[in-house]
Amino acid sequence: MLILGGSILYRAKQLAGQDVAEPENYYKGSYITDIAREVMDLNPGLLDMDETEATEICRVDETFADLTASGMGYEADGAYWFKSTELGDDKDRVLRKSNGDTTYFASDIAYHDNKFKRGFDLVVDIWGADHHGYIPRMMAACEALGKKGEGADMGMFF
Repeated sequence: MLILGGSILYRAKQLAGQDVAEPENYYKGSYITDIAREVMDLNPGLLDMDETEATEICRVDETFADLTASGMGYEADGAYWFKSTELGDDKDRVLRKSNGDTTYFASDIAYHDNKFKRGFDLVVDIWGADHHGYIPRMMAACEALGKKGEGADMGMFF
């Protein structure tokens, strides 16, 4: 999520005409520029903020808001959780730790959420044999975001 936030902030600076060095590690897709435009529209003073604060805003917390609104996300013990037990998982999953860091699973959920919001009907995930436990969690997350389906219907292959 930090790379995503930094990527969005980088594109926002470019959109504002700032001459900024290309980060070593960032998302290069054109959709990042679209997200940067949206973030700038919602936060007019974004580029006047301290770099850390601006990057935090660019981390796309919209997915967490969507999960909360659907009753599938909640705060507890200083962390943000996905209520995956409601969809058959053996335990709820942390998405943002109490120290503010987001988990890898949070990044995957946000990525899928963004794809669906941009109109994609199918997202193909190719999973290794060691990800067998991750697949039901990811399918539950997609269902919580309003995208229902199973296995190949959702593009989840392994």
